[in-house]
Amino acid sequence: MKIKKLLSTSLLFFLPFFLILLILFCLNILIKDFNLGHKSHNAYPKAMNWVKYSFDLRKKKITNFIFKLSNTDEGLPRVDIYVSEKTSNKLLSNVPYSTKQYLKAEMLINKKKQKVRMRYFGDNPNNWMFNQKAIRIKTKKSETINRRRYFDYRPSQNKVLDEYVAFKMAKKLNLLVPEVRLVELFINDKSSGIYMEKERLNESFLRRNKIMPINLYKGEASRNSEKKIGLEFNLDDNPGLWEKISILNTRDENDYTDLIKLSNNIKKAESSSSDLNQILKFGNIDLLARVMTLQILLNNEINDSTHNRRLALDVWSGKIHIIPHDTYYFREKINKEYFSYDKGNGDLFTVINQSSNFLNKKYDTLYKVIKEEKIFDEIIKDLEILKAKYLISQKTDLGTVKRKHADYKNWSGPENEKSFDTLLKSLKNREQIITSFLERDPECSWNINEKGFDIKIKELIPISNLLVKFDEKIPKWLVLDLNGNQVLDQGDKYFFPNANGNFKMDIKFFANRIPVNLNPYNVHNRLITGNTKFTFFIENNSKPTELITFNQYNKKKLILKYDENKATGPSLNNIAIVENDKKKINILSGDISVKEDLIIKDETRILEGTIFTMGEDASIIFENKVNAIGSNKKPIIFKNDVESKN
Repeated sequence: MKIKKLLSTSLLFFLPFFLILLILFCLNILIKDFNLGHKSHNAYPKAMNWVKYSFDLRKKKITNFIFKLSNTDEGLPRVDIYVSEKTSNKLLSNVPYSTKQYLKAEMLINKKKQKVRMRYFGDNPNNWMFNQKAIRIKTKKSETINRRRYFDYRPSQNKVLDEYVAFKMAKKLNLLVPEVRLVELFINDKSSGIYMEKERLNESFLRRNKIMPINLYKGEASRNSEKKIGLEFNLDDNPGLWEKISILNTRDENDYTDLIKLSNNIKKAESSSSDLNQILKFGNIDLLARVMTLQILLNNEINDSTHNRRLALDVWSGKIHIIPHDTYYFREKINKEYFSYDKGNGDLFTVINQSSNFLNKKYDTLYKVIKEEKIFDEIIKDLEILKAKYLISQKTDLGTVKRKHADYKNWSGPENEKSFDTLLKSLKNREQIITSFLERDPECSWNINEKGFDIKIKELIPISNLLVKFDEKIPKWLVLDLNGNQVLDQGDKYFFPNANGNFKMDIKFFANRIPVNLNPYNVHNRLITGNTKFTFFIENNSKPTELITFNQYNKKKLILKYDENKATGPSLNNIAIVENDKKKINILSGDISVKEDLIIKDETRILEGTIFTMGEDASIIFENKVNAIGSNKKPIIFKNDVESKN
């Protein structure tokens, strides 16, 4: 009886304290949930089970403590940041605005604590509402580290290695992309898990990449706190949705002329070859082909039409740099039904993927980076070097708890040695699948028409290296209706027989890429192929007996089948590519006087000792590749014309 009385008395005594703790715990959850859901500014996170998250987090911390007592092996490079409780509370005092202010902190640099400023970053509350927070560090101007003042520490929203692989691939493709490394971040000597250390995109980032100060734009239309009221989300249509994070210092900060020009060119390019050329010139066809190559290698978009866009427009060189910002390697096997090698994520890629010149450059680049640059082998080698240290840090990574509970649709855990090996296997498999795609037979045919014959192609792989045979009445010439007007005129291309009476043509034909929007509420377009015909005229109306194509990569022979199936003519920017046409190289040498603007469209070589005398306000604009290598004895000189100023 005394025991029962003691228990009941104790229960009555402690019950108020338990109720107070429970109420405080519930209030804390309500505050967290309010900050996550109602202050999210268009991010729309899913409902959170904060009780289960808190339980799993404490459980993970306990197992980490036990593991570290018995393990002394070093994992990933360690980064130490020291933050006072006052600073931590202030950064979350009025989210999301309080997360953007820099406050005092310290960072361990060269084994010494150094005063720095820190803030959280990211518009989505998933970046700062959980135990792992996205942190940006700023050092003093006089205390930069390797010419860097800003350091971004970003926890992964997917499997850590998948994001890491995406950025390493982009770097190996020579795209303009931040340097990254995997580190283990410690806050006040307590591990916060694995982070990706990245450069901040700003003017210093451009200078480190040997690019003069230019306009560097951030495109976040649908998931930020600065949403522009009254404007549609599509970033390709609305330059006003973008903001500058680096400025071309010769122009006004509010001058968006370069972005407006690009946006207008994109809108017009589908119906204007000249506007398409404005996008692809200055070597941009190579840059954009490598961006598309990255998406194919990743089996994933690097951004979309409404957010995660970073764009640098270089007025000095005319280059368009699309900067991968928030993407990852998608491990799943490429599925033809849901994946396209010509996927148009946004208006820009929807338009340029309708260009046969761009498709040709993209497929050639894709094959080159796999076979010659051996990008998959390089990535696998990097991962194998990283594996041992990564697995040590991974065992105590608190980020696994966050990714399990937060709104990360593409995270499917766990992240252990088996997962690591699965990634390596996926990379090897991806290489084989893409190579097999490029080396497969095209789906093509031919038929006789009134003036000659038609070549027809209806899938992604083009017809290339065409051989046309005649048994009798060998014609003196064949003519490709290059401009597609079904009339023999000066715009068409002549071919002549070889010694065997055959017509061997180094030529490519691509099927039309047709944009379709399966969802009227979605700005993402999908490109499908249509059966496309290219017409040849024959000199004496002879009939070919056999047409043969050879895959450009493995040289495999394929005899075209004959059929009468209907096909449409090539679209405006789908032009047959004649590879054996000699490219004109413009040679510049000696003394050259430039009194007014000079625009050179062809590939150019400037010989040593060349002297350009420039008139007042005159410029030289090169729209193609330039090879200009002077010497100490004979430099290439640009000088002012003194007489023009008198």
